[in-house]
Amino acid sequence: MAHRKRAVKEGRDGGGAQGGSGARSRHTAPVTPDWVALQVRVRDMSTGRVGIIRGIGDPIRMSDDPPPDYVWLLPVGGGFEWPAAIGDLERHQEETPA
Repeated sequence: MAHRKRAVKEGRDGGGAQGGSGARSRHTAPVTPDWVALQVRVRDMSTGRVGIIRGIGDPIRMSDDPPPDYVWLLPVGGGFEWPAAIGDLERHQEETPA
């Protein structure tokens, strides 16, 4: 029984909430690009909308939490914020009139 408890604690019991084979995950946390910062203008490629980063991840984070994987964007010109995955973002330069 002690072996089973240790296996469950270590995530090797072959099922349960992890729903997998019981193998330990070698998932690495996503890396947030250096240019993702507050007040940066970006395009959300999943929607095509352009916005300004107003928040990065959850406002309350613990030191051992993984890096954030989403941002909050405010539409240029105003409107309602929306969440966007960091992987769906690209830097957007303001168009200059020709």
